[in-house]
Amino acid sequence: AYRVKKRFANYTLLDLIPVTGRTHQLRVHLSASGFPIVGDTGYGKKKTSCPRLFLHAFSLEFTHPSSGKRMAFSTPLPADLRGFLQSIA
Repeated sequence: AYRVKKRFANYTLLDLIPVTGRTHQLRVHLSASGFPIVGDTGYGKKKTSCPRLFLHAFSLEFTHPSSGKRMAFSTPLPADLRGFLQSIA
């Protein structure tokens, strides 16, 4: 599942929610759709000024295996990825 967060001239920022949890699920799906993740040298070949793969887990939720308590964590977008967004705005 996905949601468009912001459109740029040549890029689109998405919120992505993996469905299967399979390795590289998001990378493979977007590349097969013709829209690889920025900086993905494995599934997308286009060079960009992005310093690395533009993929960030901004939140993670799970049930703790011992306590059964619901755990939720979040973290902001790192400075290098924020810088790339500023450079394309």
